[in-house]
Amino acid sequence: MPTALLPEPGNLKAVFIDLGVPQGQKAEPGAEYTATLVVENISDRAYPGTPVAVLHGEYQATLYDESGRVLPKKTIGGKEGQVADFDKKGTPGAKRTFKCKWHPFAQAKDGLTGMVNRDEIGKVHLETTYDDNVVSAQVNVNAVNLKAVSIDPGVSGEADPGGEYTGHVTFANESDYTFTGVPVGVIQNNQQLLTLYDEQGNELPWQEFPSGKHCQVADFSPYQIRTFIFK
Repeated sequence: MPTALLPEPGNLKAVFIDLGVPQGQKAEPGAEYTATLVVENISDRAYPGTPVAVLHGEYQATLYDESGRVLPKKTIGGKEGQVADFDKKGTPGAKRTFKCKWHPFAQAKDGLTGMVNRDEIGKVHLETTYDDNVVSAQVNVNAVNLKAVSIDPGVSGEADPGGEYTGHVTFANESDYTFTGVPVGVIQNNQQLLTLYDEQGNELPWQEFPSGKHCQVADFSPYQIRTFIFK
């Protein structure tokens, strides 16, 4: 029997990623921006169902196609992600443009990484090189400072085993920005996350983050100092 011939490997290229921040400006922490990722198939054959993603740290943004539709999802190698079709070069569907929303973190620099057909998100097509399948961009973020001011465990000297004490922890927003949903916490013995209560004795809300971490959050007005209670 004749041996089946495998198709010649082609090449998909992550052309560029634009963060959506106006040129010459710093990004505002927590503000919403629309990023653009352009990916092109420079091969003589089509690549259907190709994994494509924009990563913001550990978080994978939701991608939209040229018509504003959310890209379909598919599980590849145990990883669920979005996929897109790429027609062969020279056709309108060879070069694709994707959009996503993102919110810069409160840190000195932040950015996004776009990728296509890579091990990190699922590789389904053979290519001549994968080095050009990833593209990144960074932007300066307006500097802010959230500060852990002090902590009082509610007891001095030796604590009685099993005794209950009321402690206080103080945080400060040293900027003119308003922050919502800021993760706050007090950890006992490097493992147990204690429950925090606000100034009125109400338990702070809990939130699960894309990393899988579950912790309490609080809001801070400009230059606000807040003290929380724990037991």
